[in-house]
Amino acid sequence: MASTAPSASPSSTGDQPKPNIGEILKKSGMRALGGGMAGAAAMGINVGALMWLRTTVNYQYRKVRR
Repeated sequence: MASTAPSASPSSTGDQPKPNIGEILKKSGMRALGGGMAGAAAMGINVGALMWLRTTVNYQYRKVRR
């Protein structure tokens, strides 16, 4: 069996110029902020839903226990 060399894919032939460092950082920054926004929204929901419970339990532990 003869071994054939892999053919070059269209994207690796040099048709597209390499992005510069500014473009790379801008793209990665937007991806990071996208995940950060989802995390911030989840944190806000958790705090709004559960902080009252934590406050109540802490108050009972300190003031109501006998």
